[in-house]
Amino acid sequence: MPKQVLVLGGGGREHTISEMLSLSSNVTRVICYPGNGGTHDIVRNARIACPNFDTPITDINRLYDFAVAEGVNLLVPGPELPLALGIADRFRAGGIPVFGPGAQGAQLEASKAFAKKFMQRHNIPTARFRIFDNPEAAKAYVRKRDCPLVIKASGLAGGKGVVVCDTMEECFAAIDDIMVKKIHGEEAGAEIVIEDRLEGTELSFTIFLSDETVVVLPTSRDYKRRFDNDEGPNTGGMGAVSPCPGMTNLLEREIMEQIVVPTVEGLLADSIDYRGVLYIGIMVTLQGPKVLEYNVRLGDPETQAILPLLDRSMYDLFELFMDVAQGTVQRRPVKWGNGAAVGVNLVSRPYPAKSDGYARVHGVGDVSPAAWIYHGATVRDDTGELYAGSGRNFTIVAQGENFAQARNFAYTQVDKIDYVGKSYRTDIGAGLD
Repeated sequence: MPKQVLVLGGGGREHTISEMLSLSSNVTRVICYPGNGGTHDIVRNARIACPNFDTPITDINRLYDFAVAEGVNLLVPGPELPLALGIADRFRAGGIPVFGPGAQGAQLEASKAFAKKFMQRHNIPTARFRIFDNPEAAKAYVRKRDCPLVIKASGLAGGKGVVVCDTMEECFAAIDDIMVKKIHGEEAGAEIVIEDRLEGTELSFTIFLSDETVVVLPTSRDYKRRFDNDEGPNTGGMGAVSPCPGMTNLLEREIMEQIVVPTVEGLLADSIDYRGVLYIGIMVTLQGPKVLEYNVRLGDPETQAILPLLDRSMYDLFELFMDVAQGTVQRRPVKWGNGAAVGVNLVSRPYPAKSDGYARVHGVGDVSPAAWIYHGATVRDDTGELYAGSGRNFTIVAQGENFAQARNFAYTQVDKIDYVGKSYRTDIGAGLD
């Protein structure tokens, strides 16, 4: 019997997930809530719908009632906050499968202090660290240490709670911003983690996990800094490539043996029921791979580069998500396409600072069907006209036999979209072949 899926969120990640789910012959409708200008655009194919439903995605009980009324068969939360608040626990208790961990498992992202203690307890390689709930004690520790250090808000900070510091003054400023000024909110700033800065090559290693069963996705690398040459402030991500350059069979085996297997065993030992995504940020150092962070949901913009590579001749995304949610994922293999994918984010010029107002978008219809265009901060007015808001507006993704081919095609499509304040990095995927 065809199914209905509720995807929570309104960014490029959720647009990608919704489109991929809509390709499944098992799915009659994907409800993307609250959605964006892109998901609203494809409501006319009667496959993806954005309901006129005025409630925050943190109102778990009301969302559950809505899902029951709509006959939803699977919940796919995009962002981390609903997971941290226990939305998976509520839906599962009511009989609706969820592609995502419960509140206990979501602590791996919701609390960096929890995650670091988990890694320490289960001998998972990571940077040396200390946890503080007092800014003056944190500063006293910094005075005794040689920089560079990394200051992290322990709680959820929308991907903006990590500060890489080269000097003591930068450390003090980061501590004050997070713990005194509370720029990321009261909860996020109640506790910080100070850790040694790791040197090496960063990569994103993503798995789908259902108890002891692991499905490994293609590796990826995102570009966090705002400007070319990795300059400027950290952002939620200015683009991504997949697979990660330099990834070898030996390195993958090391990551599986030293990080993934101990993580899975640790979750089982701690009696944490985990069914969903585990996205592991890794730094490959001279001493081997070490964990930078855990995320309990798909990354953005990594999702946009990875999911279109799924070989749907063997497994469509709905089947895969449902099997993970129900613990039956081992029934047949999962395959991913070859070649390379490059995704370039178009953002409003002040990003990561907020911009005012909306800018009319032109040229989206000129983008080649051979590329993918995923919306983020976009809206449509009553006449259907498309506008770019504040933040990350689009991810343009292209696939090729190699990075150079994919990159060239992606930037050709980037040039076709125009709006006031449009900005992007010009070096996503550069120099990788």
